[in-house]
Amino acid sequence: GRKPMPGGTVNVTRSKSTAFELGDSTASREAHDETFRQWEEDGHSCHHSQLLENERLEAAMAGVCASLLVGSTLSDCGLDWTTVRRVASVLGAAGGAAYGTRLWSFEMWYRRHYAREYKREKWELENYEQGEKEEMVGLFAYKGLNRHDAEAVVGTMSASKDFFVGLMMTEELQLREPLARTEARAAAASSCYALAALAPVVAADLLAPFSPLKDSWLFVVVGVLLLGALGARRAFTAMLSVHKHTFESVCLGLVSALGPKLIASLLLS
Repeated sequence: GRKPMPGGTVNVTRSKSTAFELGDSTASREAHDETFRQWEEDGHSCHHSQLLENERLEAAMAGVCASLLVGSTLSDCGLDWTTVRRVASVLGAAGGAAYGTRLWSFEMWYRRHYAREYKREKWELENYEQGEKEEMVGLFAYKGLNRHDAEAVVGTMSASKDFFVGLMMTEELQLREPLARTEARAAAASSCYALAALAPVVAADLLAPFSPLKDSWLFVVVGVLLLGALGARRAFTAMLSVHKHTFESVCLGLVSALGPKLIASLLLS
């Protein structure tokens, strides 16, 4: 699988996005020139660093949501805060292990699936090259190229067999190349999930002496704010509206925290 590229490309990508938002063609040209310089040194990034960060952010947000759901549900069942804290902490740690294991399991399956499809496409290209070329010509024509241009493009790209097989994987089968370091990524996601799930519990304990709120409500407030911060970070890395995604993440936290209370009130009424 591919290894993540150096983080310098993140700044270049952000420069491109800023130029696009401002309609600044000069800044866009400068950002592209910088991309070409990095390309000559390191290859094209394909935004792997952003993919890896988003993977960790998703894990952290899942951990906070799970913690809010569990904590709110246990509080609504009448359990005292000490018991809620212990159960939420244990489930947060266990949930992190389960999340990381699920990610590792999926990535190992996907890696094998990708390898098999790559071998199949390579074998088909070796055994019936013209048929594979015709498939790609038809695909490019469907996407808007006229047939003459599509044939010219496919004829040029198919001269490099490995490149053409990779192109068939992404364009025909819609399969991305697996990312590298599966075990490290799974461990990072597991840690992010567990730490994020524990954060509202620990913060509520630390802030309790200084807050007029009950421990359970302080736990909810911290969890919702943490989700908002994670949503803002995710929007920032994707160069999207920070305000919009912060609001959406806060709403997600409120649903996670207040949903169990609403369901309990409906069932017990």
